[in-house]
Amino acid sequence: MGGCTGVHGVAWNLYYRLRPASQGQGYASELVRAAREWADRVDPERPVVASLLEHNVRSRAVVERAGLTLAWRGPDRGNPDPSAVRLLFADRTVAEDVVERLVGGEAGMVAPDARDEAAGPTVEP
Repeated sequence: MGGCTGVHGVAWNLYYRLRPASQGQGYASELVRAAREWADRVDPERPVVASLLEHNVRSRAVVERAGLTLAWRGPDRGNPDPSAVRLLFADRTVAEDVVERLVGGEAGMVAPDARDEAAGPTVEP
């Protein structure tokens, strides 16, 4: 399952989670493509971002193949593992104040605002 969720009106947070049996079959790339198309139709002015832990090399490969580039690297705030590193990828340049809003706070990536738009298409292989 996955899609894009609005985050405080400043970005689309790209997310996905696949069952282990469905991994490695191209579903994540398909889902990312559909979610980005949806986000571009709904509000093309917002950047599409993906937040992931540095050790998650498979997710990194998916977002990089989709054209997102590294926008920020730093501590995963609120993670019980003090050595955890959070990466933020984006489909365009993101202003520093927006990056801070996205990665700030105790839990790392800021949760979607309840007043923000609903998530985009959801796919469950």
